[in-house]
Amino acid sequence: VGMVVNGVAHVPFVFVQGRGRPDLTARIHLLEAPVYAFALLWALPRWGLVGAAAVWTARVAVDLLLLTAASWGLSRELGPALARTLGLTVVGAAVVAAAASVDAWEGRLALVGLVWMGGAVVAGRWIARRWTTVRASG
Repeated sequence: VGMVVNGVAHVPFVFVQGRGRPDLTARIHLLEAPVYAFALLWALPRWGLVGAAAVWTARVAVDLLLLTAASWGLSRELGPALARTLGLTVVGAAVVAAAASVDAWEGRLALVGLVWMGGAVVAGRWIARRWTTVRASG
């Protein structure tokens, strides 16, 4: 789950950097560092690697939210795209968590197949809308 969230967080990170504001990402990371360190020191003795993974996942989720807010502050017209990105991130993280909770490989395979089919339907609808728009304007 943390890997999905962290992968998506690279998008606003790069946007903020590309807009010439590396100071914003530095400030965000400086704010996160002590909280992350204390949470890690608290969770590790109690839950071991699972606790460390949970704390890291929480940190990258906060990182995504703060970087998204910074991106929105730099370019207000990104609002709808940022909202879609956050929504899709939640869906992706939920799918990964669901797959991790299934014990049998057959169940995981079925879940992956359902996700692929759902993604194909969404992509097909998106392509059809774009194609209709292009044909209507051209």
